[in-house]
Amino acid sequence: MNSKIKSVAPFVRYLLKYIVLSFILAPAYIPLNVYALAIINPLIMSSETGAPIESFTDFAEAVALGAARIAFPIAAIAIIVAGFLFITAGGNEEKIRRARKTFYWILIGTAVVVGAFVLAFAFKEFIENL
Repeated sequence: MNSKIKSVAPFVRYLLKYIVLSFILAPAYIPLNVYALAIINPLIMSSETGAPIESFTDFAEAVALGAARIAFPIAAIAIIVAGFLFITAGGNEEKIRRARKTFYWILIGTAVVVGAFVLAFAFKEFIENL
């Protein structure tokens, strides 16, 4: 029992040292000027122009743009995860198959979001030119 305590003690000292050090250096990371970011509700106002949404085509465009702004960062993270699965497969055929399947579905999901985005803008342009 005493040997377990001795083996944990260096880790605890190491951890406490970096926690105390982070509190000492924390003021260096606090910015002097803080700028507020205005987040526009995409279902009330167009984020591109700032004008209120007045038609269904503006609404469809705002929804597609909002979905794309959420989906693209998630897709980027998912592609990184799929790459990690490929790297950690280590020649195991089952893990490689699972990584390929993950990557395949990520690409399909991204293509669906891009397709919806393009269709919404094409729909808007078509309706406005009538």
